[in-house]
Amino acid sequence: MEMHHRTIYQVLQARAEEAPYAIALVSPGREPITYRQLLIQIEAIIESLSAIGIGRHDRVASVLPNSIETAVAFLGISCAAISVPLNPSYRENEVDIYLSDLGAKL
Repeated sequence: MEMHHRTIYQVLQARAEEAPYAIALVSPGREPITYRQLLIQIEAIIESLSAIGIGRHDRVASVLPNSIETAVAFLGISCAAISVPLNPSYRENEVDIYLSDLGAKL
């Protein structure tokens, strides 16, 4: 069995090409996001991070509530850098400690 090493971006890009209007993400009470829409949003995140000097080996921390936007942000950041989501229920001093330990660039 041959193993293909592909990035998250490559997997999502292939799926968006194969079935652009297939549902990629769903969330209660929200409109679903198609693979085409997801890829467009991910590419915007990649471009924004690149524009401010964030690259593949940089750590990007985020503290966001559970939502479809958080899933998109996680995937987008993961395609451009090292995504480090933090629990939004952490207290401020806990977030400070994690950010210090992680060496997050953003």
